[in-house]
Amino acid sequence: MQVNNENPPVLVEHGDGITRITLNRPERLNAVDLGLLDALAGALADAAEEGSRVAVIGGAGPALCVGADLAAGASGKQDPAAVMEAAARVIGAILEAPMPVVCAATGPSAGFGASLALASDITVMADDATLIFPFAHLGLVPDGGVSHLLPALVGRQVASRMLMLGETVDAAQAARLGIVAESVPTGELGARIDAIASTLAAAPARGMTEMKKTLVAGVRDEVSDALKREGAAQTELLASPEFRRAAAAFVARAKRG
Repeated sequence: MQVNNENPPVLVEHGDGITRITLNRPERLNAVDLGLLDALAGALADAAEEGSRVAVIGGAGPALCVGADLAAGASGKQDPAAVMEAAARVIGAILEAPMPVVCAATGPSAGFGASLALASDITVMADDATLIFPFAHLGLVPDGGVSHLLPALVGRQVASRMLMLGETVDAAQAARLGIVAESVPTGELGARIDAIASTLAAAPARGMTEMKKTLVAGVRDEVSDALKREGAAQTELLASPEFRRAAAAFVARAKRG
């Protein structure tokens, strides 16, 4: 491991041409705050500098990421503009990375967790995992590039239904619609991710880099524009009394189970 502090927000491991990045707030189901977003963007940048052939993103504990830390957001302790800028840097780092980024989606991937799944080059979901789009229930707009990525994958009508109704999408549906690459039984997820990462790491590096460039070229600029639009709207909404009331109610319901 290349992190020395006792409880780092992400764990990073390099080996065999593979950088494994693990979101490390399992007690919060890897809900993102400014510190985790900064660490994740830094880990992706370091992977590129290390010359890694592939980066793998996953989550410690039962979930990949349940989105923003709503308790912090509801309290007003996080600067909305800084959070949105950091989130945009993470999505930009995934798309701009010279190597493929593989995502292992476990448990509920809500909000920004779903953004990670959509932005990665190859996402494999455990068959009991879900993608959750809760933005409408919180008085927010989709962020993390979702406002472009999801309609591009499933069409505007289906994306509007999912986002405006705040739907939960199961792994089988996500794979069938092409939102993720595939769904596998939960117990086989680790082995499948390892097999994909090893295959990518063994491929000629220059060719893989150029292949990724060609595959993301059509969406990179559009996602960049979407991140700017999302950031402007979300920064205003995150600071609104309406969001804070909705987030506080959401957190209270979660605590009650």
